[in-house]
Amino acid sequence: MPVRPLLLIDVAEGLGHLETDARLRARAAEVAGWEVRGLRLPADAAGGRDVDAGWATLPSRLATEGADEIVVAGSRRAFRRVAAAAGRRPVRWWPTLLPGSEPGDPNGSGGGSRAAGETPAWCVEVTGTAAAFDLAVVRPPRERPLVPLWDGAFALVPGPLAGSWGRRVIETFAGVAADRPELDLVVLADLDDAFVRIARELGVYARVHFAGAATPEAENTWCATAAAALVPLAGPVSASLVPRVLA
Repeated sequence: MPVRPLLLIDVAEGLGHLETDARLRARAAEVAGWEVRGLRLPADAAGGRDVDAGWATLPSRLATEGADEIVVAGSRRAFRRVAAAAGRRPVRWWPTLLPGSEPGDPNGSGGGSRAAGETPAWCVEVTGTAAAFDLAVVRPPRERPLVPLWDGAFALVPGPLAGSWGRRVIETFAGVAADRPELDLVVLADLDDAFVRIARELGVYARVHFAGAATPEAENTWCATAAAALVPLAGPVSASLVPRVLA
């Protein structure tokens, strides 16, 4: 049976999204019997010049691409944008954000309506395969002991703090800090002066640490040794972050 070509358009968006995610999705499609051709695009955030430059190549790529299937791995917004650029060519959607975390998601806290920008009838949704979920879970090598990256107990934020949710994280930590003197808060992001000030105001500055972005291997160790992992639902969250945290 001949191998059929598939164009996998992977959109880098959502807290916890890694380049590894795109490679794992491509591998899952290959396991399913497809010849994968990849196109990686930046997050579809309206108004960004870098975003527009990245998406500018899409119509010409779709016009010349001879793939039997086009699959968009990303948000509903990104899927609709690709579907509009594809004309009447069938496009499938591989949702990659945690359900309810996308702004305007009718199933999320942000409300919204399906009527605005309704998905064309010839575009269909596909769910992640069992192989894709299994590949998304990064497990430490069994022949090597897991060495914690932090000296002591800690709660983990596996990405940058942002907006009101970020403030609530520090406020919540400050609320339990007195009863849990052994616990620190570790944020896998670069130092953010705004949240440093909040930590100072709440008296927990010395126990809130910005450790910088982590590689997939280091992230796995951080998650596996944390007392708790805090993931926001106030903005887009990569669904692959969940199995990585639980692995």
